[in-house]
Amino acid sequence: MDIRELIGPAILGLVLALVGFTVFSARQHIVAYVRETRAELGKVSWPSRSEATDLTIVVLVTITFSALFLGFFDAIFTWIFAQVIQ
Repeated sequence: MDIRELIGPAILGLVLALVGFTVFSARQHIVAYVRETRAELGKVSWPSRSEATDLTIVVLVTITFSALFLGFFDAIFTWIFAQVIQ
C-alpha cells in the first residue's frame, strides 16, 4: 500500500477529531449561553397584545409617510436633473 493512499483518510480523521473536540469542548459554553438567555428573557417586560398592535400601526404609518415623502422628493429631483441634462 502506498503512503499517498493513507494521507487523505488520515487528514479526514484528523479534521473530524478536531471538529468533535471543538464541539464537545464548546458545549458547556453553549449550554450556559442558552440558560442565561432564557433567564434574561424572563426579565423582559413584554407589551400586551393591544400595545403591540398599536405600536405596529404606528410603525406602518411612519414607514408609509417616510416612503411617500422620499418618493416625492426623488421624483422632483429626477425631473429637475432630467431638465438640466437635456
